Amino acid sequence: MVVYEGRAEVARHERLVTRGGSRLDLDHYLEGLLRKPSALPGATALDQARAAGKFTPVHDAWWETARHAHGDAAGTRALIEVLLLHRHISHDYVVAGIAAALRAGALTSDAVALEARPAAERETPDEPGPDTALGRIASVVLTTTDTGPLQLTVQVHDAPSAPEAGGEWEPAEEISLQADIPAFYVATLEQGDILDAWPDGEPPLEVPFSSDGSAWVRMRLYCHADDPEPGIGDHGERHLVQLWPAPHTPPVHPDITEADRQACADYAADMAMPVEDYSTAYTDTYHGEQDGQ
Repeated sequence: MVVYEGRAEVARHERLVTRGGSRLDLDHYLEGLLRKPSALPGATALDQARAAGKFTPVHDAWWETARHAHGDAAGTRALIEVLLLHRHISHDYVVAGIAAALRAGALTSDAVALEARPAAERETPDEPGPDTALGRIASVVLTTTDTGPLQLTVQVHDAPSAPEAGGEWEPAEEISLQADIPAFYVATLEQGDILDAWPDGEPPLEVPFSSDGSAWVRMRLYCHADDPEPGIGDHGERHLVQLWPAPHTPPVHPDITEADRQACADYAADMAMPVEDYSTAYTDTYHGEQDGQ
């Protein structure tokens, strides 16, 4: 059974042939498991995901390493954040990203997402398959700034605009999106939640469809940060998004050096280190009685 919202596939379920049988989708439980990661190891949904080949030995190896490095709860929560990437990135690319991040010792979902991109670049299908349906209608952009301001400019054109000249921007990326509605929205992804980031009171930005009737839109993304080191605070980061109607074509990604990739992986691993425990115990005397605090 396949469920669609507009033209976008949002769910796919195999038919059960045994009487009284049940099939649990691990993805449906991820938000709850973020709040209670201790429930994951014995979950029936996890057992079924393993049996179906969706939860691979690569997942298990990354999970075991993360738990050893950060403890059971933090390591399992990091794994759940990795599993949430499957909603936006093809399964095979996520697995490749997990394997690469594991080799680099980078045990965060950001590192896995970063490493998944080269795998996607090496194999770009002419038409996305069912498991990349969400990737047809949405683009996930990883920012340099962890927490802080970011300036976003969106331009809609009837045809491809001329490339931005000068050194103001890093090399641009381009991808094709198949919109299910003629409108552009912005959202932020936080701990598995998708939060609407479109300005209050502003109507959706209308995007014209391609003239061939396929609803494909081309997206070009420029990025720049005055301070390119990942971190928290104002890094002077700004993005320019340009959209125009165009048939589906393969993506265009600038080259990423191994030094840049390793720097991002090192930062992601550093951010995943456990916070030092600064708590202490002291004795407070109040009205002649001693209370342990």
